[in-house]
Amino acid sequence: MPRELLYGELANFKVDITDLRNYYASTVLQSPGTDHVEGLATYQGWALTSRDGSLADGVKANRTGPALTNATTPTSLCTGVMRETLEKVEGLGLKHFRARVFRLDHGYPMEFHIDVKHEAWRLHIPIITAETSLFQWELANGEIVSAHLPADGRAWLVRVDQLHRAVNTKEGAGDRVHVVLSIERGCTRRRHFGPDRYVLPPELRLGPGRRSPPASPKEVVRVRDGAAGQLVNPPANLWERLRARLSASGH
Repeated sequence: MPRELLYGELANFKVDITDLRNYYASTVLQSPGTDHVEGLATYQGWALTSRDGSLADGVKANRTGPALTNATTPTSLCTGVMRETLEKVEGLGLKHFRARVFRLDHGYPMEFHIDVKHEAWRLHIPIITAETSLFQWELANGEIVSAHLPADGRAWLVRVDQLHRAVNTKEGAGDRVHVVLSIERGCTRRRHFGPDRYVLPPELRLGPGRRSPPASPKEVVRVRDGAAGQLVNPPANLWERLRARLSASGH
């Protein structure tokens, strides 16, 4: 198990990103999505595999219950290039469940959170993103590690048993759209990682499940190449957008 790693590109994997974007526009967006609010972050999701074949099952997080490892029934969206993409992942020896498409709105970042208490990985295939859209982890020493996952046809394995969150707050960044697959426990091996990876220092290779209070929406971060940056404040109309989303979803 690659516990010394925090994230990395999936080795021997590449898809045609134009095909995926066309699929998203012509198929996913034409289907009803499930709205969800997590903290102050708002996103919309569509299941590609679920327990009952519906598009809504498994979209919302279920961190207090068991993992939805039986969410493997293809939905109506698991067709064409998307089905081929999932089969390509399986061909590399990564068994997955609860596959879905997520669109994260521009606005507040998610709160830092831990999904499970054992070593666990998810696979992200970015479809649409901006350079300012980040995936972040908080390490045991309080350092924030930030990675931009480019939408260039590659896929990325990310740890979700460590404090992590998605950030899409930059003004004008637009939506962040990823295909997200939960990977079966014990399935991820070092051979699955390409050269672009983040190796944790030995003193920070702690066990999974460490928790800390939520981070502020505005903070200084360290990105992969060591450059420093600062997240901008959320847009002034964010509360109006949140109220409209909650009202539309019946909350």
